[in-house]
Amino acid sequence: MNALLMELVFMTASPSHGVWVAQGYPGDWESAASVLTEAGVDHLLPCLLYGITPAYPSNLVTDSRAFPPDTAWIDEMFSVCGETGIEVHSWVVLWRVSRADSLLAEELAREGRLQITSGNDTLPWLCPTDPGNLEFQGALLEEMMDRYNLDGVHLDYIRYPDGNSCFCEGCRARFQQHSGHAVYRWPDDVLENGPLHGEYTDWRVGRITDAVSVFSRLVRARGLSVSAAVFSNINYGLDCGQDWVEWCGLGLLDRIYHMNYFGTAAEVEAAVRTQRSLLPRCCYIVSGLGSSIGSLAISTEEATLQVEASLRAGADGICHFHLNTTLLRMLPLIRIRESTR
Repeated sequence: MNALLMELVFMTASPSHGVWVAQGYPGDWESAASVLTEAGVDHLLPCLLYGITPAYPSNLVTDSRAFPPDTAWIDEMFSVCGETGIEVHSWVVLWRVSRADSLLAEELAREGRLQITSGNDTLPWLCPTDPGNLEFQGALLEEMMDRYNLDGVHLDYIRYPDGNSCFCEGCRARFQQHSGHAVYRWPDDVLENGPLHGEYTDWRVGRITDAVSVFSRLVRARGLSVSAAVFSNINYGLDCGQDWVEWCGLGLLDRIYHMNYFGTAAEVEAAVRTQRSLLPRCCYIVSGLGSSIGSLAISTEEATLQVEASLRAGADGICHFHLNTTLLRMLPLIRIRESTR
């Protein structure tokens, strides 16, 4: 598609409207679907895979008591979405081990496959630079796509927890091989003020980009859409290894969802304008809004202003976190209006 035609598509297309679904919905799905369709919601993002713990029985991992399989709500959701035409994009929380079977988590720790902080604490996250972990996470994605008739896959937590990981021995060996440097004072030499800090930071960011590339290929090979949820601020994202500007520049995503969880429309609008300025016009930006997060309890009037501010600032769609009774009460009052484009 040439640049002019792409621009015309974006100018005339209706904004997309999505809702994240954290752990099912405790109410009546048919009634919920009626509210969602009336409010113009065209896609749901249910969490079907939390790190290495599926929301359904798996042939690859043991069922977890912390996140027991529950296919009833999943089957009901797919049924009503099929009837109403709402798309389903599986929300995949990557790397997380916190809800996994305890024996499996202990085994991964013994094998040195979990992330380590600079203070030598073990985190319940897979190390993303470990090729075995990348293969393991990819196999779980494949199993999920085999099981469900999805429209897309939505990657979340595609990053490190923060700037203080990972400093496992595997990272040390792989960085040394990549850079050609012998790191004698580990991790001091790669921490802030260390002689290899900048190079290690770039290497770390590159490994997350590699993971996005691998997962994107797996998803697109099935003919599905691939998207990712990312931090609103690129600088904070980079500190966690998340270079969403490069991902979009490389064409690894079909949509990018910025987590614009702010209390006011002015903050949302400023964030979206910055995001839009950093990305090519062909990148499809969705403004993720925390309208129903308890810590950001806002009025329906403010929620509406945030939707309008997002679209006015250049977002191509919006997505609400997350499906619950509060959001269902608010949605009819904050539907997307074409006039805001």
